[in-house]
Amino acid sequence: ANQPDPVGMIVPLKGFTVNLNDRKGTKYLKVGLNIELSNESIQDVVVERDAIMRHNIIIYLSGLKSSEVQGAENKLTIVENLQKQLNEAIGVEDGIKQVYLTEFRWQ
Repeated sequence: ANQPDPVGMIVPLKGFTVNLNDRKGTKYLKVGLNIELSNESIQDVVVERDAIMRHNIIIYLSGLKSSEVQGAENKLTIVENLQKQLNEAIGVEDGIKQVYLTEFRWQ
């Protein structure tokens, strides 16, 4: 029988609320994230670099326009880009196995 891939350690990140980069009025994005670690041994690195990860996420998200956060395809692109940002922040290639959106609201 086929066995599902094992799930790595899941770490919740504190939520993010940012202004979107729209010229037609103020738009907000609220995002909740969980990250899956590729290896439990990098948990300490994730804790140590929390501020750097949060900084990278805020800079990335606040550069988005409201048109770039709508629809499933755009959300998948955001998840991929967040994974890259987080791996860069922790300095471990592929340390973040997956990013999961737990909340995603914009207005």
